[in-house]
Amino acid sequence: MRKEPVEITRDKDLDRGVFVIVTKDGEVKIETKDIPKDNINQLLEAIFNTGKYITVEAAKALIEKFIPKKPSEGGSEVPATGSS
Repeated sequence: MRKEPVEITRDKDLDRGVFVIVTKDGEVKIETKDIPKDNINQLLEAIFNTGKYITVEAAKALIEKFIPKKPSEGGSEVPATGSS
């Protein structure tokens, strides 16, 4: 097991979710990880999954489900998770 700290840096030239691992002996590995979906991603995915057409009422319902209201608008402090 390793006792000295591991150096971790963020390179803004790499896309989020892409990891370049350089080992002490110089070996290079590239890994990709899925980025967690935020409420906007969940909303867009839900809209696209409804089919070609969606009613205004259905779109409003999806927006209310995935986009939390501010406390000043009657919402809670805790953002919606978008879980069904």
